[in-house]
Amino acid sequence: ISFIINQHSSEIQDCYHDYLKISPTVRGRMIVRIIVNRKGQVDQVTIKESDIKDDDFKNRIVKIIKKWGNLGQGNFENKIYLQEYVFGE
Repeated sequence: ISFIINQHSSEIQDCYHDYLKISPTVRGRMIVRIIVNRKGQVDQVTIKESDIKDDDFKNRIVKIIKKWGNLGQGNFENKIYLQEYVFGE
């Protein structure tokens, strides 16, 4: 599942580059907590840590992750993943 999450990094970076047109000063680091259920679906997404002040941008990232499809089934109840994204470096 971690591999598949990493494959979605381009979506996150595309969102960032599009958002620069709205707010060209957005930069920083964000750690996202992703809970995946046994069916491989994203159940919950929260921002665990971020030095980015722009709430609209952070909400866009969360929405993108929530829309991800099946990330792969596993033999577990819920699996928690922490994913770090760095923008503007």
